[in-house]
Amino acid sequence: MKKTIYGSMLAAAGVIASSAPAFAADYTAQIAAVQATAETNTGAVAGAVIAVAAIAFGLGILVRWLK
Repeated sequence: MKKTIYGSMLAAAGVIASSAPAFAADYTAQIAAVQATAETNTGAVAGAVIAVAAIAFGLGILVRWLK
């Protein structure tokens, strides 16, 4: 029984390994599109963090000036 399961596992691994390049080739364009979106989102987050820090700094100075 172990040989049968082992043989089935090897056969399945062979099928998966032989079809892996086809799967990778199908998603290349989608991965590039997602990467561009991720870079855009990273830039937006960095800008938002800088804006929040600037607002907090400005409000801190304003509060000190009003005291």
